[in-house]
Amino acid sequence: MQLEATRRTSRARVLCISPVCAAPRWDLRSLFRAGHPHFGQTAGGEHDHMQAGSEGRSVSTNTLKRLRGLLSRALGRGREAALWQQMQKLHPWSYTPTHGIAWGRDGTSFPVVIDRARGCRIWDLRGKEYIDYTMGWGTTVLGYCHSEVQKAVRSAMGSAPLLAYPRPIQAEVQSLLERDFPGITGVAFGKNGSDVCTLAARLCRGYTGRKTILYCGYHGWGDFWAEQHGFSRSSIPERHPALIHRFRFNDTGGFMALFEQHRSDLAGVMLEPSGPWGGNDIGCEPDADQGFLETLRLATRSVGALLVFDEIITGYRYLEGSVQRARGVTPDLTCLGKAIASGMPLSALLARGDIMQVAFGKAHYGPTFQAEAWSFAAAKATIEVFHREPVALHVWKQGEALRQGIDEALRVAGIPGHVKGPPFRMSICFGEEQGEIRELQRTLLQQEILRLGVSIYNNGVMLPSYAHDDTTLERTLEVFRAALIIVGRATRDGSLAAKICIPLLREM
Repeated sequence: MQLEATRRTSRARVLCISPVCAAPRWDLRSLFRAGHPHFGQTAGGEHDHMQAGSEGRSVSTNTLKRLRGLLSRALGRGREAALWQQMQKLHPWSYTPTHGIAWGRDGTSFPVVIDRARGCRIWDLRGKEYIDYTMGWGTTVLGYCHSEVQKAVRSAMGSAPLLAYPRPIQAEVQSLLERDFPGITGVAFGKNGSDVCTLAARLCRGYTGRKTILYCGYHGWGDFWAEQHGFSRSSIPERHPALIHRFRFNDTGGFMALFEQHRSDLAGVMLEPSGPWGGNDIGCEPDADQGFLETLRLATRSVGALLVFDEIITGYRYLEGSVQRARGVTPDLTCLGKAIASGMPLSALLARGDIMQVAFGKAHYGPTFQAEAWSFAAAKATIEVFHREPVALHVWKQGEALRQGIDEALRVAGIPGHVKGPPFRMSICFGEEQGEIRELQRTLLQQEILRLGVSIYNNGVMLPSYAHDDTTLERTLEVFRAALIIVGRATRDGSLAAKICIPLLREM
């Protein structure tokens, strides 16, 4: 295995392994030896022989079962390696929640290609099971393969997925959204959160005739938002002066200073209204202060700018179904996605007042697949489950219990740190002063929990779902307790780097 780089820090030397590396070769004789350390014995120490050939050699039934399992995993691993290398050949920049982690330098393999999923669990091609907290990038808040959603999609598959004309199912979904977001006067559909966030920015500019947008959070890969990275990092030409500016979450004073600076050309203010990602050192931000949200509403209204709530994550995951409903602060535009169709591709932009009538014609918005019917069938079934069952409340309770359990595990392991963010989207943040040590701790934690069968994002983010139950929670906490003990000991004896077998996880 080739080493891609060597990273030196003041306290450790870290070997970074190329994320695209060949899987270790399998020696079946070694596999056989590994499969039966006590050849011919059952678990109870008794011999349970089966004849294997004319020479009379005997192999226990349990040994054969172990061998079959090992061979099955070996074949799965070989297939996984082949598929991974095939994908990397033409798409090496493919991004996954555990991006860059494939095989460790000690020969351990990690989930690269997933074979199937159900509830809150996923299985890789080797048959290894993981409790998943990435949940399809947060889309499957009901859990993978929810029975009612599956049934609705199968039924819809009796008809063509896409026509150039609307279907009744689209009107049914619009009615459900109108019920949950009273007062909306227009709806536009898309496939990704980026679709509707980009449309929201265009509507802000088209409606007001102004150009500047203030934002807080992640609003997709559209040009309007990505241009803030500059040409060198986004390939989008820079504008002078810049037309998009960031303010800090819950920083009312900072927002007002930026607002006063740009009020004459302000088209809109867009934010994730609860728990946006703030970077590795900050983690997930907390819930919004009520005064912060009310200040944004009053400020935008005072200059005729539009307020946009990006509820791609919080929609149907926040208590009462949305931040705006629970907190009593109503935006002009609302972006929805992820949870509304439980894993099927659908997003929606909800508008109030005359925004759509005035500005939609200027937005040049017309995605080919926006009226695809199978996703509308999934959305109808999903939203009906939200209406009938306490999905958001369950997610919050599971998330809060997970937070408390991990915080306690950090304390017992003697590691400064805690879980940050609202219960529906949280992140583990280490509290060591040195950034290099935090980086090493995060990497070793991810390595160990993956070994033990729990999948979270490389940056420590976790998204509990309706499918995570108390049994799952207890197993998850067992894994974190064991992994954090290893991280704590390695931190104290200075062996963090030596224990790390995967690429070093840097800023995401």
